[in-house]
Amino acid sequence: MARMKTPNSPILLAFGITALFVWLAFSWSAESRSSDLMAVWLAGHFYSLGQLDQIYPEAGRVFTMQPPDQWASVLQKTPYVGPVFPFVYPPIWAAVGSLIPDYSAFRGVALFTSFLNSAFLAATGLLAWRATRTRMNPAIYILIVYSALAFSVVGAVGLLENQPQILVSFLIVLTIERSRAHAQYVAGIALAIAAAIKIYPALFALLWLATGQKRAFVSFILVGGALGATSILVVGWPLHAQFIQQLTTISNTALITNISFNLNSFFAQIFIADQMILFHPTEVNELLPTTTGWFYLQLTELWKWAARVLLLLSVAWLLRRTARADDQERHTVLWPLATIIFALLAPLSWCYYYIPAFAFLPTLIDRLGARLGALAILFITSLLAFPFVPFFRKLDLFPADFQIIGTLAILALGLFFYFARRPGQN
Repeated sequence: MARMKTPNSPILLAFGITALFVWLAFSWSAESRSSDLMAVWLAGHFYSLGQLDQIYPEAGRVFTMQPPDQWASVLQKTPYVGPVFPFVYPPIWAAVGSLIPDYSAFRGVALFTSFLNSAFLAATGLLAWRATRTRMNPAIYILIVYSALAFSVVGAVGLLENQPQILVSFLIVLTIERSRAHAQYVAGIALAIAAAIKIYPALFALLWLATGQKRAFVSFILVGGALGATSILVVGWPLHAQFIQQLTTISNTALITNISFNLNSFFAQIFIADQMILFHPTEVNELLPTTTGWFYLQLTELWKWAARVLLLLSVAWLLRRTARADDQERHTVLWPLATIIFALLAPLSWCYYYIPAFAFLPTLIDRLGARLGALAILFITSLLAFPFVPFFRKLDLFPADFQIIGTLAILALGLFFYFARRPGQN
């Protein structure tokens, strides 16, 4: 008699842990204020009224993270209390937001989005495990990822704010996994959708040129072009011109908050903190009851060109290294490293931009050895642990102390991935 196949216990346990994580994450974030998601609804509200000048902040020389003036009048009619952030996504998402008729409907959408974000965050860990082809027990792999995300600001803040970046992170890791599986068309589609939400994922398509994955690159170009053309046809060009102006304004600015982990904010605090301007939301909008604010300053032309050159050099190194690496190194080390580099060098990025890199944390155990890899993961996660944020913010060494700690932690993570390559590589 043929023996019956027994279920794969590690896989079943991994799915059980995933289901538990989704339930815990959703339970924790379900009643969150969803401030980032609210920007989509408010932009959609004014889009439905035809008030296109109230969708994006007024264009200026610097980006102060102040929403349009009339947003306050809408929120005064709701029970919402909390911060309000501007809409900085492509215009098509304002059209999508216009489908939400009122605040009560928004709360329902926010609740459903909290569930989806919990599921996307969990699925990101599973996809990373598949992409690595690791021999590590899948249950252990995702337990490491989920623990790091849950206890650090990288995962927790995105869940609390219902950040669309969680979906973008899922799509980026899906891109890596499908690229590894040689499903190039799907990889291209996933990356095109990610870039349609937040522009910077488009940079990852360059890695396909280095590896000769032409179908993935062409798929990205065709789907991305179709999405862009659809957006212009649906929304119109004037709103896209406003969006481009917003991107220009953001690129002119160093915005310094405790969770803006990027080199612009980091170096601004290190070298020219005396030039930073403090922005108190309460000075502009009493609907934003907060005792804290953030800092900003206008970047010089020399600073902006230096940042562009650094990005070009980083892309050149990544392309060269990716072209020479084997399949395993590309998808377990270089792609995660690219997610760190592009976020650090972006004009504006936040702690949750590093979700894709966190999904590959267990790779460090495979590549650096169990002891060093585990210590690296523990070190990074501890520095970014959500409960430690109040302590770091009270150091009073810099205007935004946790921004310094967080950026240093991400730089360290990038170095760990860099040294996780094969010995002797450049």
